[in-house]
Amino acid sequence: MPLVKLVDEATATPEIKELFLDARRLVAPVISNVKLEKIKLTAFSRAMANVPAFLRSHTHEYSYVMAKGTLPKVTKEILAFTVSMTNGCPYCATSHASLVRYLGLGDQEITELASVVGHISGLNAFEHGCLMDANGAQEMFTSGSADQPPLLEEIEQTLGFLPNYYKVMARDPSFLECIWERERATMLSGRLDRVTKELVAYSTSATNRALYSVRVHVRMLKQLGLTDRQLFEALEVTNTLNRSNKFSEGLRIEGEDH
Repeated sequence: MPLVKLVDEATATPEIKELFLDARRLVAPVISNVKLEKIKLTAFSRAMANVPAFLRSHTHEYSYVMAKGTLPKVTKEILAFTVSMTNGCPYCATSHASLVRYLGLGDQEITELASVVGHISGLNAFEHGCLMDANGAQEMFTSGSADQPPLLEEIEQTLGFLPNYYKVMARDPSFLECIWERERATMLSGRLDRVTKELVAYSTSATNRALYSVRVHVRMLKQLGLTDRQLFEALEVTNTLNRSNKFSEGLRIEGEDH
């Protein structure tokens, strides 16, 4: 159960009731077929209402980050779902999974998103384990043999450049083949477009503090035509959801029907 009491709307002060109305307005554009007064008040908002100023600032921030800018609404909800999955926050992941469903994603697309988060988190962990810095230099392993696996050339031709973690994996060509197969299955096929998947990879890597992978996916996104403004909007969502996840997890806010 939550570590704090959830504020009851029926007995809340007029100030908090108005804040709760604003909280409902946050999701109203997404679930536009539901009347405002019928939108369920979340446990997240009811917990945050213990500090009205914080709830107010959250509502202001969230409404700006998720509703303004050039990235599509569905893309921002996908990134919110991404960060919540990456952080392992069941409450927020469930909430944003429901919202992306309202925006048209089905089981296959949601599974694709989870697959990308899992794949990129694995690469992020490999990067950390190699003590790889933001420029791709690593301290753990010497270079592989002079005869590099032909697969490295395929990877470079496909991506347009060769990420350094694949060079390190070439020490074990069979492992490299497994990971490249995983890359093709998650990033290069499926229903979701490549830009969306690269944005998910960027957001996942930023959340996992994998600095070199952040650089890799920024490079990919720019190759795909994304602007600095759009990258910054993705980072805004990543920042906001990391904060929300920590709030939910820290107070042990439980899942609910969405």
